[in-house]
Formats: sequence, structure tokens, C-alpha cells
Amino acid sequence: MILATVPHTGTQFFTELLRPHLGSRLQVMHLTDGNWQDIKAHRGLTITTMRDWEKTLDSWRRRGRDVRQFPDCLRYWGELLTANPVVVSIDSDRLRRLQALSTKLSIPLETDWTPVNAWSGNG
Repeated sequence: MILATVPHTGTQFFTELLRPHLGSRLQVMHLTDGNWQDIKAHRGLTITTMRDWEKTLDSWRRRGRDVRQFPDCLRYWGELLTANPVVVSIDSDRLRRLQALSTKLSIPLETDWTPVNAWSGNG
């Protein structure tokens, strides 16, 4: 099982939510040039995150991340969607999406949505 994400879209949040239930069965990778071929080759369940792209880009800027890589990450994310991953979110439609993932995995997933990383500004 893989959690494949655009950086700053809830990767740490969902890793910490899922890891206690899935342990080492959960592989976590960002959608970047260095990981894309491995992510594409994955044949098990794929989970990805979704976040308002403006908020994501703002987070990249605040943390000094190279924003020139952002369009590539979005392209990889778009390609990933064609494989029908389970999509979870930290902002839009998050409760329904979390419940769908919980049902898919047959594990109870509950959260108070507190950001894992204080820098995230929850948005």
C-alpha cells in the first residue's frame, strides 16, 4: 500500500493517522521526479492526498521549497488520478473522504484534524 502525495498536502498528517493501523505495510512517497517511476509501478492500493493548490503553493513558499518543481508534482498527481487511487483531503470534503478510506481499509480512522506540523498554519 502506498501513500503518494504532492508535498505539503497532508503527507505527515495522513502518515501519522494510518501508520498505527498499517505499520510497515504503508509506503510513503512524494510525487517527485525521483519517485515517479516507483509510484507508477506500484500495483497495490494507492492513496493520495488533495489540498487547495493555492494553499499548498503558499506552504511551499513559506518553507523555501523550490516552487519550480510544483507543476511537475501536479502533473504526476493528475496522472496518478487515472489509476483511481483513494483520495483523501485535509480541507475539501474531508470527512466523507476519510470515511471512505476507513471503509476501504476496514479500520477505524478518526481525527480532530489538528495539524501535525505547526508550520502548516492549517491551510
